Amino acid sequence: MHRSKQLLIPYCCFFILFYAYWLIIGRRTGSPEDLAAPFYQPIFEYLRGTPRLVCIPLWFIPCLFVMQSTFFLIFKRINRLWAVFILFLFPFIALFVNLDNTPFALDSVCGRIPFYGIASLYRKEIFDFFEQRKKHLFIALNSLVIHIVFCFLFITPASNMQRIAIELIGSFSILLPVLIFINWLSSYWGKQFWITYMASNAIVILAFHTYSIIFIQKLILWIFNDTIIFFEGKYTLKLIIAIVVMASMIIPIWFINKYTPFVLARKHY
Repeated sequence: MHRSKQLLIPYCCFFILFYAYWLIIGRRTGSPEDLAAPFYQPIFEYLRGTPRLVCIPLWFIPCLFVMQSTFFLIFKRINRLWAVFILFLFPFIALFVNLDNTPFALDSVCGRIPFYGIASLYRKEIFDFFEQRKKHLFIALNSLVIHIVFCFLFITPASNMQRIAIELIGSFSILLPVLIFINWLSSYWGKQFWITYMASNAIVILAFHTYSIIFIQKLILWIFNDTIIFFEGKYTLKLIIAIVVMASMIIPIWFINKYTPFVLARKHY
């Protein structure tokens, strides 16, 4: 029930908002796919947890809900070592069952659940590790070396099983130095209000950022009277757009928290 309120209420509210926008504007000014789609197609995609026409990034919310529910129902009730063993079997399900285009992005659920599971099962140990700060630099450098070695030795895996194994090892080995680096930045700068503010409203950013990108792109193309090719190779401009888009997210975050906090299943901010 807690996860339903926390994730599915925002998923439903944001879909209604952007579906209304799509019906009024998107179907008339969007891509050929938008123009050709029947009005009920986004609803079916929404129910399947795989939005394509309306706010594509929202696929992450039902995917996360299924992942968390699966973990809670199965792994919270068994021994941790067995849980870890079973968690690492999940990504290999794709070798036996075709999970492409399944409801709720089950391919992503199976591929990512080891990361969520390890973080949940060993939450206390992970926090203790970052609090102690012993040998962080040594561990981070060794983990980074392992990652680089795997990238170079297995850049073209021979089979799907090898690819999945390499992705798991490579992802876990790069996560540790990244988290250690972030923890170091946090201890150096201290708690930053704006980072905490943005991070606690990640679902709003997830829902709105693509529309902000589209709006800024169209504004630039209108000013310069050009086509989308205008952006090719302009990496500095793309970086500036990314920064402006992230800064613009403060507007919907502020508005929703102040006037419609129920969208995020909150009584108040």
